[in-house]
Amino acid sequence: MRKGFNGLSGIVKEHMDQNQNTNVVYAFINKKKDKLKLLHWRVGGFVLYYKRLEKGIFELPEYNIEEGL
Repeated sequence: MRKGFNGLSGIVKEHMDQNQNTNVVYAFINKKKDKLKLLHWRVGGFVLYYKRLEKGIFELPEYNIEEGL
Protein backbone atom coordinates (compact mmCIF):
# COMPACT_ATOMS: atom_id res chain seq x y z
CA MET A 1 0.00 0.00 0.00
CA ARG A 2 2.96 2.30 -0.55
CA LYS A 3 2.01 3.37 -4.04
CA GLY A 4 0.52 6.78 -4.70
CA PHE A 5 -0.99 8.44 -7.76
CA ASN A 6 1.77 7.55 -10.21
CA GLY A 7 2.31 3.98 -9.03
CA LEU A 8 -1.37 3.06 -8.97
CA SER A 9 -2.13 4.71 -12.32
CA GLY A 10 0.85 2.79 -13.78
CA ILE A 11 -0.68 -0.47 -12.56
CA VAL A 12 -3.97 0.43 -14.19
CA LYS A 13 -2.30 1.34 -17.48
CA GLU A 14 0.18 -1.56 -17.73
CA HIS A 15 -1.41 -4.52 -15.96
CA MET A 16 -5.10 -3.85 -16.51
CA ASP A 17 -4.63 -2.47 -20.04
CA GLN A 18 -7.00 0.38 -19.22
CA ASN A 19 -6.98 4.09 -19.96
CA GLN A 20 -7.17 5.57 -16.48
CA ASN A 21 -8.74 8.82 -17.75
CA THR A 22 -12.24 7.33 -17.82
CA ASN A 23 -15.18 7.46 -15.45
CA VAL A 24 -14.07 4.34 -13.54
CA VAL A 25 -12.99 3.88 -9.92
CA TYR A 26 -10.13 1.41 -9.35
CA ALA A 27 -9.93 -0.29 -5.94
CA PHE A 28 -6.71 -1.57 -4.37
CA ILE A 29 -6.73 -3.52 -1.11
CA ASN A 30 -3.85 -4.86 0.97
CA LYS A 31 -3.32 -8.52 1.90
CA LYS A 32 -4.59 -8.06 5.45
CA LYS A 33 -7.77 -6.49 4.01
CA ASP A 34 -7.69 -3.60 6.45
CA LYS A 35 -6.56 -0.86 4.04
CA LEU A 36 -8.22 0.30 0.84
CA LYS A 37 -7.26 2.84 -1.81
CA LEU A 38 -9.59 4.09 -4.54
CA LEU A 39 -8.17 5.81 -7.62
CA HIS A 40 -10.47 7.96 -9.71
CA TRP A 41 -9.87 10.43 -12.54
CA ARG A 42 -11.66 13.76 -12.32
CA VAL A 43 -11.35 16.75 -14.62
CA GLY A 44 -7.80 17.99 -14.26
CA GLY A 45 -6.30 15.12 -12.28
CA PHE A 46 -6.52 12.04 -10.12
CA VAL A 47 -8.31 11.70 -6.80
CA LEU A 48 -6.98 9.12 -4.34
CA TYR A 49 -9.14 7.98 -1.43
CA TYR A 50 -7.59 6.01 1.42
CA LYS A 51 -9.37 4.10 4.18
CA ARG A 52 -7.70 2.28 7.08
CA LEU A 53 -9.88 0.27 9.41
CA GLU A 54 -9.22 0.58 13.14
CA LYS A 55 -10.34 -3.04 13.60
CA GLY A 56 -11.86 -5.72 11.42
CA ILE A 57 -11.40 -6.29 7.70
CA PHE A 58 -13.12 -5.37 4.46
CA GLU A 59 -15.42 -8.12 3.27
CA LEU A 60 -14.98 -8.63 -0.45
CA PRO A 61 -17.64 -10.09 -2.73
CA GLU A 62 -16.85 -13.46 -4.26
CA TYR A 63 -15.86 -13.39 -7.92
CA ASN A 64 -15.90 -16.25 -10.42
CA ILE A 65 -13.30 -15.55 -13.12
CA GLU A 66 -14.77 -18.08 -15.54
CA GLU A 67 -18.30 -16.69 -15.32
CA GLY A 68 -17.33 -13.07 -14.78
CA LEU A 69 -19.63 -12.88 -11.75
